[in-house]
Amino acid sequence: MKISHKLTLVLIFGILFPVFFIIGYILFIMHQTLQETIEKNLHTNIQHRIIFANDYAMDITRHLKILSYNKILQNVLSKKQNPDILKSLLGYNLEMEEFYDMFLIDKNGTILYTVKKESDLHKNLLQSPFKDGKFAKTFQKAFTLGDIAISNFDYYPPSKKYAAFIVMPIFQNEKIIGAVAAQIDTNILTPLTNDYNGLGKTGEIALGQKIGNKIVIINKLRLAHNQEFKNYIDINSDQAIPMQKAISNNEGNGIFKDYRNKKVIASWGYIDPFNIGIVIKVDEEEVFSNLHYLLQIIFVFGVLIFFLISYVIWRVYNIMTAQEKLKTQFKQFMENIPANVFILKDERFFYANEKMKRFHKNKKLEGTKIIDLFPKEISEELFLFEKEVMQNGYVQKYFTVKDEQDKESIRHIYAFIMDKSKQSIGVISFDVTKQKKLEQKLKDQEELMIAQSRHAAMGEMISLIAHQWRQPISVIAMSANNILVDIELGDIQNNSLKEGIEEIINQTQYLSQTIDDFRNFFKPNKQKECSEISTVFNDALQIISTSLHNNNIEVKNDFQKTQMVYIYPKELMQVLLNILKNAKEATLAQQQYPAQIFNTIYEEKDKIIIKICNTGDSIDKSIRKRIFEPYFSTKEEQNGTGLGLYMSKIIIEKHLNGVLSFHNTKNGVCFVITLQTDTNC
Repeated sequence: MKISHKLTLVLIFGILFPVFFIIGYILFIMHQTLQETIEKNLHTNIQHRIIFANDYAMDITRHLKILSYNKILQNVLSKKQNPDILKSLLGYNLEMEEFYDMFLIDKNGTILYTVKKESDLHKNLLQSPFKDGKFAKTFQKAFTLGDIAISNFDYYPPSKKYAAFIVMPIFQNEKIIGAVAAQIDTNILTPLTNDYNGLGKTGEIALGQKIGNKIVIINKLRLAHNQEFKNYIDINSDQAIPMQKAISNNEGNGIFKDYRNKKVIASWGYIDPFNIGIVIKVDEEEVFSNLHYLLQIIFVFGVLIFFLISYVIWRVYNIMTAQEKLKTQFKQFMENIPANVFILKDERFFYANEKMKRFHKNKKLEGTKIIDLFPKEISEELFLFEKEVMQNGYVQKYFTVKDEQDKESIRHIYAFIMDKSKQSIGVISFDVTKQKKLEQKLKDQEELMIAQSRHAAMGEMISLIAHQWRQPISVIAMSANNILVDIELGDIQNNSLKEGIEEIINQTQYLSQTIDDFRNFFKPNKQKECSEISTVFNDALQIISTSLHNNNIEVKNDFQKTQMVYIYPKELMQVLLNILKNAKEATLAQQQYPAQIFNTIYEEKDKIIIKICNTGDSIDKSIRKRIFEPYFSTKEEQNGTGLGLYMSKIIIEKHLNGVLSFHNTKNGVCFVITLQTDTNC
């Protein structure tokens, strides 16, 4: 069967049929569960508002209880202070708790002080026209209980608005001497009733309280304005069932008809401190209109899915075709890449290209452990290599291995982790045998050139020896001649003989030391040592100092104490001698006096700087880029080899990991050697 036919069957029976079945089932479940979800949300909303109301009641109750212990209130009730002193105290508390008014009442029911100073000031609550009001009954209840009391909302004529009252008795010597009271108007209910967040367009909140056999709605309704304290409901009637349940101190959820005769999903509860029932409702039509809208979206979405899946299948077909092409191209690439490529998974071969298989005589590598293909010593090294890859994520190393024909080769291996689970390792192995042999050949040639450079200086070293020996030999000859003359004249004395022989011995020791200095320079030493730069420099100066002195060249040294450096000291000495010799020749060529060479050693951060400056000619701009080239020399008339500075740069930068540079100065040229300090010392 063609891929296109298979994909069509997958589209119809594997995707579209299950998708539409699932959509139908989801709609059924959504219709069943949407009501429950809305009810739970409404119930949560109710609980938050009840908690807010209870917290507010607790706050004002605690506040009035604390206020009842105030000495000023007690003094006013005991007629020790004028009631006018309460203006700031009660006024402050009124603003802080957002009360409408505050009162101080004596034990007989007379209002001694109010903040608002309305018509109830100095009136007695227990007399007409107040004695049947909620304020008076709450006052009496507080005195009877000996504790705080809260009234329902009712119309209060002095304020000309609906209000509730909170009354707290004031005690003195365990006797009630009066009360402090607060008046709350219906504005305090605004946070409970005006927040419609999450209630849609038809969501509504109703608060009701019981008056006799009726329930009255005490807040402004969202969908029926100006109905507060006007909309009465008969208890046990078939109207406002949720509110009747709420006022009976019950909580719950359900679907009922509201005052508009519309079905609503409602949730209800009871606010105990204020004896208020609360109902939150939203129209059923609005709730399920969203579901119907969703159904339309799902239908459109289903059509889009159909075309989208069709497009995806078409794309998948193209991708699968392209993948087959890519696999072919990948295989061709892997077979033509000049490297052995393989993938290890769980320490076994998962993939190997043909070059890798040919390297192992076309063995079946998939599933084989890599350590099983090599001798024990190589296998152990490979095991450690694989462990290092797992730790670092990427490693490259050189291995010397043998193929099935026992032919040895050097492999440059790159290995890296291919996935986050660290189960797969990709490996690319290049044969670098020829490259390594060429590098070794170049290195050997370089070493040979260094040796040749050193030996090329031998003629001049012999000349230096001749210079340094001339004076000691003259002294020896003169001392020996003096002894012979004394013998011929018969005038030999022990003291003069001893002095002459001691002088001959001293000069002989000097000659011997000179031989040792030059022999040490030419003695091969390829071991790195912890060396002090100033010591190496002084050894070089010991060899060339006589030549400099004989040519009237003044040498000035400024050697600071520096760290020891891990280097090849003989190679550094060779560089220093090359540069000092060039400095001598450049200074003599200038023919200006005083002829001077300035040598400086100092440490700067993690570097040691060596400067050798001379008062000779500066280096011409036209040859600055060439002075470190091999066989380039400005001393053709003096048979210069052109290897000195070239080999000096090779030694400093390749063998000693430093930098050799130069720059012209006002009075000549400075060569600068920069070496890194080393923690090995």
